[in-house]
Amino acid sequence: MKVLQRLCTIFCLLSLVFAQQDSLAFTDRDCTQYFRNVTYTDSPWLWRSYITNFDYGRFFRLNPALVDQNLPDDSQNITRILLEASKTNRVRPTAILYPLAVSYENVVSVCGATSGLYQWPLISDTLTIWILPLFGLIVSLPWESNKRGHTILMIFRWIGSPFATLTYIFWNLRAIGRAATLADLGIPRRPRENATLAQPKEVGDEENNIELDGMANGNQHSSEEHLDQIDRAPEDFDPENETFCSVRDSFGILCVMNQYKLTSRLPISESTLRGNILSALFLDDDVAGKPGLVEWRTFVAVEIRRCRKRGVVPVLASLGWYFFALAISMYKAFGDVGDNATAHNLALGLLMGWLPVLVAAAIIDRNSVDSEHVVKLLNKLMKMVHNHETTFTKFVGQGRRRWHYGVAHPVLSMLERYPERLQRPVDWARVAKGCVDDNWLGYETRTFSINYFNKWEFVHMIAAWLTLGMSVLGAWYISYNTPTVGLGCRSFSYVMFLVFCTFTGLVELALYPTIYRPVRKKFTDDIIGEQGFRGYLRTKKFRGQMNGVLAGLDIISTLILFTTVFMQTTGSFQFFWCRASLIGHRGGYIIFDTVRAFCGVAMLRWLGGD
Repeated sequence: MKVLQRLCTIFCLLSLVFAQQDSLAFTDRDCTQYFRNVTYTDSPWLWRSYITNFDYGRFFRLNPALVDQNLPDDSQNITRILLEASKTNRVRPTAILYPLAVSYENVVSVCGATSGLYQWPLISDTLTIWILPLFGLIVSLPWESNKRGHTILMIFRWIGSPFATLTYIFWNLRAIGRAATLADLGIPRRPRENATLAQPKEVGDEENNIELDGMANGNQHSSEEHLDQIDRAPEDFDPENETFCSVRDSFGILCVMNQYKLTSRLPISESTLRGNILSALFLDDDVAGKPGLVEWRTFVAVEIRRCRKRGVVPVLASLGWYFFALAISMYKAFGDVGDNATAHNLALGLLMGWLPVLVAAAIIDRNSVDSEHVVKLLNKLMKMVHNHETTFTKFVGQGRRRWHYGVAHPVLSMLERYPERLQRPVDWARVAKGCVDDNWLGYETRTFSINYFNKWEFVHMIAAWLTLGMSVLGAWYISYNTPTVGLGCRSFSYVMFLVFCTFTGLVELALYPTIYRPVRKKFTDDIIGEQGFRGYLRTKKFRGQMNGVLAGLDIISTLILFTTVFMQTTGSFQFFWCRASLIGHRGGYIIFDTVRAFCGVAMLRWLGGD
């Protein structure tokens, strides 16, 4: 956290220093005044290039000295008149038809390369409205204390690769939701008022398949017995009920296990590991043959809840601050005609629109205050089942580690396979015992495998990219269409950030099903000898190489984003080359006094109904 505070302090000091340098430059106001005084500033260059419906008749009436009085308006030499109007010895007429627009070459020849940075009031406005709320959101991310090096790496990971990070977090959230659903199935449900018969909601409802089959066979005993059990359920369920506590503890520990990395040194098969996890989480002492298992499992669950990271209210306050700043910026930009800086500040807020989603998702996919203590508890719980010291190594949840799959999905898939889940309340201990007895050998390449790449990952990939892409593209659209219209430095930097994030995320996720190695790994030479180059893609060496390459790309995208934010805050994008939007095929001119000119035109058109 100290690292983030120092970075914020340096950012503010640099912004102040750059603002003080503004008095030394030929400012935008100076350039505007120059062109207003020495040039006919209804922009002849802009008329010739872009304005096709220009009112030449009014122009001629305003400038009678330039017009040949013996010729009608449609026969005047427009080229000669525009050239004469652009000479430096002419004084601007009092009437303003269009905003001052001057060619890039003409502006640079007079004013130099830049118009100066923003004044300090405008910089401070950006700092208070946007930079501080964004900094509050970044501080609210799930950092780990006393790990400076890890904190720096996670800045590049979360900020530089939000596409991949959100994909992993969404995957974890789905596992948490599935676990909560299965836990709910293990709890007796409160009956409906005045209900005497369980009616199916619809024909295809899974919960009624067993009941419908019994009716078809002329046997309703199982259904009536099930109804009797429901009728005996209390109206208000006691949260201290032993069944509720046991089911909650089991699925809660499974979700925490999903956030930790499996060790590569377990001398057991994958199917055995799945069975051991089920035994540790769901079986009783007598069934598992491990005295004290239930007691220790309860203790582990209590410790996990005690160590769960708090501070949700400040995080929600940071989110509210961000959305309040967004509302203010939108009002300033669209409630009235604002200047270019106002529109670009709004684009800055939209550029970081994916950050609140990342922070909010991390609240649900929460980490503990002491991950090392939790992993020791989990390893001791697993040791009671398979007598191995280490099963889990370190905390890698919330997108911290590339290509992390977790153990929750295969275990939940095994539990969901059994038809007993259709009957409420479900005896998950009996279901888990059936999974352990079946062993499920030969399923290492299917959805019950720890190495399986589930197709739901593609849904999470699309959701993550839409979260990132819609935010960045919204910022790009505003900056692109803010005069001068075209691809300028701001809009181009937004595109570059999105391209880098998308590229790194796609490469990382494309390698997901290939690079993930089995729980018990082989030596690199053995894999290459058996499978050749395809085997090399599954080795630890290749994984380390790709991790380094993608980490470098994350650093580049983070620097692009931070540089964009800094330059927008200080006004470093005020170079005339950037303002002329010369990157694309459009642009090539500089517009001065945009607000005053457009306000007049907008008011006249609104009053006249044109």
